[in-house]
Amino acid sequence: MTAFDPEKRRCLRHPLHIPIRLELGPGGVPAERRCEEISQGGLSFWWDRRLGRGQFLIITIPVKEKSFRIRARVAYSLKDARTGHFRTGVEFKDPESAFRARLAEETIEIIEYRKKVSSEKGFEVSEEQAAEEWIRRYAQGFPGQSRQ
Repeated sequence: MTAFDPEKRRCLRHPLHIPIRLELGPGGVPAERRCEEISQGGLSFWWDRRLGRGQFLIITIPVKEKSFRIRARVAYSLKDARTGHFRTGVEFKDPESAFRARLAEETIEIIEYRKKVSSEKGFEVSEEQAAEEWIRRYAQGFPGQSRQ
């Protein structure tokens, strides 16, 4: 067993397949990847080489016209024998980054909810209507939300 076991998480993770942009360290050349999973504490993606534990990253999650910049550090990088790529997990470096990641995720969920509801109703639901309804229905169960 290693010092960090990716199967023993502090936070519940769930799939979120969205494009992300990674910069290895300040001023690094951006690379496009896809997020695989996200939790309150971090996220994971595939990389073509092993990244060192503790390595600093800037992750950008683009959502519509907005981009959420997140500071993170590598928690693990595990080689997949079948593909040769590395499943890489990062932890958010500070509470502000964790908040930005959660905000990006909620925004994406609301966008998807709007598409679904518009399709079901047969007409375009406004962003505001979709957001209000999503918050009313799902925000309490969303990771990191208080249960008042």
